[in-house]
Amino acid sequence: MKIDCHTHFLPKAMLEEIGRKGGSYGMELQSGAGGELKLLMHGVPHPPLTPFVNVDAHLAHMASSGIDTHVVWQSSRPNIFWADGALGLALSEIINDEYAALESSHPGRFIGIGSVPLQDMSKALAELQRAVTKKGLRGVMANTNIKGQYLDDPYFWPFYEALEHLDIPLFLHPANPFGGDKLNEFHMKFLMGLPGDTTLCIARMIFSGTLDRFPRLRLMVPHGGGMLPFLQGRLDHGFNVRPECRNIKRKPSEYFERMLFDTVVYSPEILGAAAKSHRFALGSDFPYDMADPNPVETVAKAPDINQKSQQEIFSRNLLDFLGAKRSAP
Repeated sequence: MKIDCHTHFLPKAMLEEIGRKGGSYGMELQSGAGGELKLLMHGVPHPPLTPFVNVDAHLAHMASSGIDTHVVWQSSRPNIFWADGALGLALSEIINDEYAALESSHPGRFIGIGSVPLQDMSKALAELQRAVTKKGLRGVMANTNIKGQYLDDPYFWPFYEALEHLDIPLFLHPANPFGGDKLNEFHMKFLMGLPGDTTLCIARMIFSGTLDRFPRLRLMVPHGGGMLPFLQGRLDHGFNVRPECRNIKRKPSEYFERMLFDTVVYSPEILGAAAKSHRFALGSDFPYDMADPNPVETVAKAPDINQKSQQEIFSRNLLDFLGAKRSAP
């Protein structure tokens, strides 16, 4: 079995709700001459929406890439965190209902990862409970920062308590990366900004003691873990020599044991090196243009990944990460 842990699906009903209520937030939904939808975010167009809203596009991608199951979740665009709490909740409910229906109507082909409006914690906790216990979703996602507020902030502690109680993992997606106008050229926001923001988010969660406070919190970290696999020595060295980095129970790299990285690194050689010491799961980032077009091939060509390790990357690591009681897609 091969499961792609990193794909994105945007329910059409969610986009229509954005079209009705998102104007005051700079979100505009348009319809083209041929009826295709176009989403503008503060005047910036989202990539063409057809593959994001079309179930058949996901099924066709599975067939062409030799993948059995897509894990679907929201990305940094358009997401729900730009809205107020009420609209964020309405969008979350649509997403979670649609994902549950997608799982039901296509058994074994989809795993839904829920969304909750973290900009309003009370609403987020209520929707988290509903999404997991009523809709059966197997995880929940969050951006690496919510309107600039990084996830080590104590504001998020009730959320982590609920995740531990429900025994579901948190899927992270980078957004609003630090770096300002230095990222505006050369597609740098996506080439460097997003993996950089993932790295910053995790490093803050480690050094702040957040992961000590919530020892059962599990994190899915996309885009190969950002820069984490290649900075672990530097982070550990900081722990050894800098007093401000010593207020945690273990060296930073040991917290990676609770994380799952995806294979979206585009290089078999880099993947082979990183997978020697970290847990990875097959991922593509479909249907964005920055997706790995042949994720199975990337794994197959990676040096020093034997057949057993391939099978772990293709499905077993993800199923273990999701938890035994919800493991079967």
